[in-house]
Amino acid sequence: MNPFLQFDTPDLSAETCPVLVGAETYGRYGSNCDGIECGTRSRFVCEYCSNCPCESHTGHCPDCLQTYCASRDKRLDTCLDNHRWSGKCPGQALSVPLDRLAVALSSERYSELARFVRCDSDGMGNPLPNAVCDNLGLAVVYLNHSIPDDDKSTLLLLRRQRRMSRNEAQRRRRAAARCGVTAVIRPTAEPFRREPHKRSTIHLVTGALVVRRWTGRWHYRQQMEILRVMGFFRGDDFIRDRVDYLRRSNPKVFEKIESFALPPKTTR
Repeated sequence: MNPFLQFDTPDLSAETCPVLVGAETYGRYGSNCDGIECGTRSRFVCEYCSNCPCESHTGHCPDCLQTYCASRDKRLDTCLDNHRWSGKCPGQALSVPLDRLAVALSSERYSELARFVRCDSDGMGNPLPNAVCDNLGLAVVYLNHSIPDDDKSTLLLLRRQRRMSRNEAQRRRRAAARCGVTAVIRPTAEPFRREPHKRSTIHLVTGALVVRRWTGRWHYRQQMEILRVMGFFRGDDFIRDRVDYLRRSNPKVFEKIESFALPPKTTR
């Protein structure tokens, strides 16, 4: 899975790993709730249980590399299964657009595109890197709403901050009512702002930059044809607009993607 999807990471500096490393004791009425928590600094928010485990209690999906809780705690040990059963694994969902592309490239109708993808993408007899079609395919998965295009951990943090702000406003109103004055509600913290990009944008830009570094040209027409074959239809300038948008709105992320794109080929 594309590493740039990990940019939308919430601030976990105040969170510690809640995984139990010491067994709970049980009495007459069940658990005594005296298990010992790990307490190590948290690394991410698990999408399936909303807990924040540390690095040692974190695993990765072998198909898409998404992180999940990997604890012996029975409350957490089904997160990987839930991930796979949900049908939201990009590694599995990616097979649909890639299968469509494979069928199209085998037909005479798309012989020119087949030559570009499979035989001669750069004029030197080299096929297109697999990373291009993989990233464009993942973009199609997100753009067609097969999987949410927003990062789950970011949405969790957004809901958490809204809840804290709402609770603080209610506390101020109750205090003002007790004192017989009018409550003045002011923001208690810097408002949370989502990153100006989505998962689909990251994949589109990554694919486009790999094409640019590999062939020396953008080849937007061929990239848009690949998207259409995979099942996503939009205007001819769609990828170009996404590339320009991310370059302007978040140059730091754009530069990171560019640095991870394939390096220019050396002359043979």
